[in-house]
Amino acid sequence: MAKVQISPDDVVALPRAVLEAHGIVEGDDVDVSGGRKEVRLTVASPAAEPQRKLTVEEFTASLPRYCGPSITDEMIEEAIAQEVRERWERKSR
Repeated sequence: MAKVQISPDDVVALPRAVLEAHGIVEGDDVDVSGGRKEVRLTVASPAAEPQRKLTVEEFTASLPRYCGPSITDEMIEEAIAQEVRERWERKSR
């Protein structure tokens, strides 16, 4: 723990070792909070850069493509029904 004094201008200088230990650099924003006998400094997280909105074409181009055999709705429904039967049997044991 290090002791620091408040300057006549109400400024607190943090020891370099503290700054380096917590990765605080010049220009960082620090949130100050606490109560009567405690002051807490928290390095404010940098504002997230706004994300660019994708067009519909960009979004659909990024989706993974299915490269297997053709599957019909009936095949999907049968696979779901089979899984339901198997889970029911496992649960009933």
